[in-house]
Amino acid sequence: MIEAIAPDREILFTPDMFMGTWLERVTGRKLHVWSGECHVHAGIRPAGLDRWRVRLEAPNNVFEPLREDAVCRYMKMTTLESVRASLERMRHVIAVPSDVAERARMAVTRMVEIG
Repeated sequence: MIEAIAPDREILFTPDMFMGTWLERVTGRKLHVWSGECHVHAGIRPAGLDRWRVRLEAPNNVFEPLREDAVCRYMKMTTLESVRASLERMRHVIAVPSDVAERARMAVTRMVEIG
């Protein structure tokens, strides 16, 4: 996505400063990185990554977690079943002003088209 944005456009990157810093290094783009973090990402250290790289040629494209405890309990709170139930019953509806919804829809549409 970053490479699809014109070089003269500023980019605010959220929600994770670790990922944002890494993407700056990889893409060479200067990002405005939000100073937030994911506790799972914060717990991953270079030594763990180096150990993984030694084993990570992945000839059969098998992907495993870097750490067994690198699980976000907040991300696990939303399941496919809970999303389906919410949509079927129209519960937990989040309403935003139509102009905000349209801008968000355009951004998501562009990301899908690029990806």
